Amino acid sequence: MLIAIPGSGKTIAALKVARDWMNAAADRCLIVVVPTDNLRIQWREEATKLGIELQTGEFGIRFKDDFQGGVVTYHLVASQTYVLKKLCTSRPTMVIFDEVHHCGQDKSFGKAVREVFTDTKEKLLMSGTAWRSDGTEIPF
Repeated sequence: MLIAIPGSGKTIAALKVARDWMNAAADRCLIVVVPTDNLRIQWREEATKLGIELQTGEFGIRFKDDFQGGVVTYHLVASQTYVLKKLCTSRPTMVIFDEVHHCGQDKSFGKAVREVFTDTKEKLLMSGTAWRSDGTEIPF
């Protein structure tokens, strides 16, 4: 888990870790889970600067050609559990949870991320506030 204040460089640090992990084997891929659509675009742009191409839409059971992974929202994970689980279990996958405090263990987003990503090879949880105000545990 990476806990750091907003603006401290969590995104770049996470992408460098992901790049190194993916470079270790050709079949590895990355999924980044974010709370908003705006952050999907930001993550895609930052990843491109490090040579990682991330898909932001039209997900199927595999990534489109020329993409090494994708960026999805917590809402999409909750509504597309089957497709995303199939996608991340077909190859060794690292998942980055941005602002993971949006997920409560027993809330809809928490249940969905556990269902989809429990069997992923690597997980990196990130937050500026590593707790929930309602006292609910954060998954993983």
